[in-house]
Amino acid sequence: MNITKNALVVITYELHTDAQDGPFVESCDVSRPLKFVFGAGRMLPAFEAALENLAAGDSFAFSLSPEDAYGERSNDAIVEVPKNIFVTPDGRLREEYLQLGARVPLLNDMGQKIVGTVLSVSDSVVTLDFNPPLAGETLFFSGKVIEVREATADELLNQHHGCGGGCNGGCGGGCHGHDDEEGCCGGGCHGHDDEEGCCGGGCHGHDDEEGCCGGGCHDSDEGGCGSCGCH
Repeated sequence: MNITKNALVVITYELHTDAQDGPFVESCDVSRPLKFVFGAGRMLPAFEAALENLAAGDSFAFSLSPEDAYGERSNDAIVEVPKNIFVTPDGRLREEYLQLGARVPLLNDMGQKIVGTVLSVSDSVVTLDFNPPLAGETLFFSGKVIEVREATADELLNQHHGCGGGCNGGCGGGCHGHDDEEGCCGGGCHGHDDEEGCCGGGCHGHDDEEGCCGGGCHDSDEGGCGSCGCH
């Protein structure tokens, strides 16, 4: 079977930036492959286009320009938020989210999950960068198609109408080589609110057992790598 709409696709890959042998970002191996329903709208169109009509056993190598991936970096995605949004209902300041470089999951005014990187912290304000981590980067993928089959009704439902389980805020779940606590940020999350959005001053912490909403992409139910998979 070839990769066509509504096929369940299982692949392994390595992701680099700048060049095919450039800086390593992440990889998904056979123990934790990327699994997704082709054409479900959760993948970058250019990513899917590069895989279309391949079959199990085929290898692939392709690049995505910033325009086809995360876009260019934008100064509009760098915003200041009140420091008091990081205070829990019992008055405790969440210091773990106030470290330079920390990835901070928040909700915007519309209830959408967004993830920012801490650039600076003052007595009253935290400056966050909501640009996707790989904005402005050319992405180079190389890998192999492990399996292609018809997706089950449950798989179609989960991919088309929900995000499944197994991922907290990043696109990962099983990828290797990315130290973001929220998983891999990898190469194809498409149009999701979580990292392309901007809070515009209305962000607020979401107090759950993880401490925040854990915004970002969601892996498939299969629990695979999910790096390219979120919409």
